[in-house]
Amino acid sequence: MTLQRVLGKGLDRLVLRTMSRFVASTDYTLDRAEGETILAESGLGDPSRFFPSLPPLTDHELSTRLIEERPLYSVSEFRLRSPVQGA
Repeated sequence: MTLQRVLGKGLDRLVLRTMSRFVASTDYTLDRAEGETILAESGLGDPSRFFPSLPPLTDHELSTRLIEERPLYSVSEFRLRSPVQGA
């Protein structure tokens, strides 16, 4: 496991524990509609603000293979090139 991944997991745990304790220690609650309004007003409910649009996949980048055919469903394998670049 890379150092970046170890530090990222540790930071995630720290933030989740801190936020969980904060929420558990307060009486402040939000109903769903109010929470969605706050997310919409702040722009946090729109993932496109944080991630660039990805180009559409070509047939060369996406491959499918039928593995097994059943009466009610079929099992296929999908392979695609990940647009996420690693370290």
